[in-house]
This record gives sequence, C-alpha cells and structure tokens, in this order.
Amino acid sequence: LILQHTPDTAWQAAMLPELERLARTGELQPAGVAMLMDRVLVQRKQPQRYGSQFSVVNGRLVPDPIDDLARLDARRGSVGLQPMAEYVRLLAEQTGLPVVWPPGL
Repeated sequence: LILQHTPDTAWQAAMLPELERLARTGELQPAGVAMLMDRVLVQRKQPQRYGSQFSVVNGRLVPDPIDDLARLDARRGSVGLQPMAEYVRLLAEQTGLPVVWPPGL
C-alpha cells in the first residue's frame, strides 16, 4: 500500500520486477501488482495495460491511455481484476464523479 501511493515513482519502478516475481509465486496478489504497473507506465507516459489509472479532466474521470482496448477485460481477468464496466461503475460510485467510458466519449 505504501509503494502504491508513494510519490517516489523511481522506487515504484525499481520494485516492480520483484513484485511481479512475488505475484508469479503466489506471494502477492497479481491485481495489486497490475495496478502498480499501470501507475509506472502512466508516469512514463506509456499506455497502461489494465486500465486502472484515470485522471480528472473538467470534473470527469478520464482513463489514461490504455494499450489494446480489445483485450483489456481478458488482461484484467488474468490478474483477478473485475471487468472494466464494473470498475467504471465502482469508480463513479466511490468518487461521485462521472466516468468517461469507453475512451473518447
């Protein structure tokens, strides 16, 4: 949790390979590692893989760029994340902000 929310993005990126290894061995939940991977990718100005990162733009949550939208739910499911439609619904409920989904709306 500390690593997920630190402003030290270099530390996040440095720890990611070890966390991925721990997820493969079952010592960490893959979903948390996937979210950290998305944070690192977004910080590097690269498309995220799991669609977990959004930015507030004009009072709405807008997804940061996502790689290969057609396979997004399959990737999310492979690490134990809920389908994107469910995630978007939960984000709107938890934040009280409208969520732009699918991207480009």
